[in-house]
Amino acid sequence: MNSTFVTEEPRRGVITISLEKEDYAASVEESLRKLRKEINMPGFRKGMVPAALIAQKYGASVKAEELNKLVGDSLIKTLQENKVSYIGNPVMMPHDQDVEKNDNFSYTFRVALAPDVNITIDKSVKLPFHRVKMDDALLDKVDEEMRRRYGKMEQTEKATAEDSMRGLLVELAEDGTPLEGGLRVEEVLLLPSTFASEEEKAKFADANINQVIRFNPFKADGEEIALLASMLKLSKEEAEAHKGDFNFEVTTINHFVPAELGEELYKKVFGEDTNVKDEKAYREELAKMRAEELDKASRNLFVNALVEFIKEKMGQPIIDDETFRPFVAEVQKNNKEEEVTEESYKAIVDYVVLTTGIRSLAEQEGVQLTEEDVLAEMRRTVAARMASFGYGGLPENLIDDIAKRQLEEGNVRAEIELNALIRLLADNLFDKVTLEEKEVSMDEFDALFQPSEA
Repeated sequence: MNSTFVTEEPRRGVITISLEKEDYAASVEESLRKLRKEINMPGFRKGMVPAALIAQKYGASVKAEELNKLVGDSLIKTLQENKVSYIGNPVMMPHDQDVEKNDNFSYTFRVALAPDVNITIDKSVKLPFHRVKMDDALLDKVDEEMRRRYGKMEQTEKATAEDSMRGLLVELAEDGTPLEGGLRVEEVLLLPSTFASEEEKAKFADANINQVIRFNPFKADGEEIALLASMLKLSKEEAEAHKGDFNFEVTTINHFVPAELGEELYKKVFGEDTNVKDEKAYREELAKMRAEELDKASRNLFVNALVEFIKEKMGQPIIDDETFRPFVAEVQKNNKEEEVTEESYKAIVDYVVLTTGIRSLAEQEGVQLTEEDVLAEMRRTVAARMASFGYGGLPENLIDDIAKRQLEEGNVRAEIELNALIRLLADNLFDKVTLEEKEVSMDEFDALFQPSEA
């Protein structure tokens, strides 16, 4: 058996594997012997079918199977020995070889070679790093955030603009009397400040306990049937029949009271062992705490900047489209996705080029990904996603369970592994490049996380 590897333009590798009878004859004979012992054929006892008959009936298929095994093993070995970096999968070129009659065989494969990576990391590389200006206005916002986080709800007799209310909803007839057979919904929670209709919102101004207020829930929530259904505890289909007026009898008014400055708040914010005793120390510690949080966010921006740097350095290298495009089309077909367009193919090529640069640079820098790194990245992703849905602060064990389940999905794992590798690479390179520090306001910093307009 002989195999060769050569390169051709444009960025193509060609592997040729040649097999002679002596390379596969022994394994074919052994497979036929095993088959003879196991086969059941009418007219013969098990294991007693003549070898010649077995060879005549199954010889060609067994031979083809052994050839496939040898060729597959040789292909992998050749790629490894020649340290071939390629994209997609090797493609076997068409051949017309009679497996049954021929003794010698030759197979040719093409692979699309991965682009070369020539990226040097040293202090000549300049990447932006943003620091938020910590002024009194920002600290006031952080203080307000902490006071609201650790504030409490108190019941009151008279409502203010931001208060929430609980009460009884009673569906009305057109004349304002309770509708016979109409809805009665208890313990309904209303937050008038969120109403889309200013007219409906105004009806709740200065509301008192036990006051009965006539309003239209459907209009109040901007004629959104889903919101009406939620309020009335019905399906959207059922809610369609209840778009009229209701009476709301106020039974409870809840007023939010922000936490006051003092030892209780200081301990909640900084922990029981805090040394903070007064407002001056409180604001100083708030500044440190927020600076650490913002530094982590700035690290995320640094990751983005590093990715853009790698993308720029990789440029638009030559790709063997003739070999790579059919692979992409086959993947799309197997995944039951839309046919490959020029736009989608270019996006895939750009992604492959970028990931090639990232992986090559990580290998160059000795960055090695562990399973714990992957799980940690998945945990961060799950926690952020749940927080965006209003489920922040979930127990660690729950986040861990969700993360482990999601990593069992192949596509999810591949994406998370890449993100984890990029993060590790960025951490490794942080002190090796020159940081161009930029001081920005909080508003400017927030804007950096917004998607740019196309």
